[in-house]
Amino acid sequence: FYMRASKMPLSTNNNSVSTFETLLLCYNEFQKEDEDMQKTSILLMHCKEMEKQQKIRKLCQRFGMECRMLTEKDGKEELGVLCATYPAAVGKHEMPPFAWQMPELLVFSGLQENSLQLFLAAYREAQIEQIPLKAIVTPHNISWSIYELSRELASEHAAMHP
Repeated sequence: FYMRASKMPLSTNNNSVSTFETLLLCYNEFQKEDEDMQKTSILLMHCKEMEKQQKIRKLCQRFGMECRMLTEKDGKEELGVLCATYPAAVGKHEMPPFAWQMPELLVFSGLQENSLQLFLAAYREAQIEQIPLKAIVTPHNISWSIYELSRELASEHAAMHP
């Protein structure tokens, strides 16, 4: 990836492509090469600001990702169900408290590491305000509820950023 990307022009004059266009070109190349990308790439998002939502949705469209908005009602739903990757598990989940407010978060599903890095670079390039809580759906967390995931992410974030 780095060799291919480094050969592409990054200047923004009229004869060259922008950094964002370069990222999209690299992403499309990886998408063609990666058989695993045949499954749907999804971004689950909870974002309070409408302008930020629109920017993220637009970025998802450019990357060919489905973007699904989360609400507090989704707090008890499992990641796998929300991503439509498997039916609900039989396990018990901690229910969100009555007054729980979902924090802003991004949850990626079906995205390979190189594609995720390109998406995050394009996110920064687009100067979209950061959302500190991010996760990737894994075999370990696929049966977690959004509430359980957001609580774990908030705990990790607090430990890393005291």
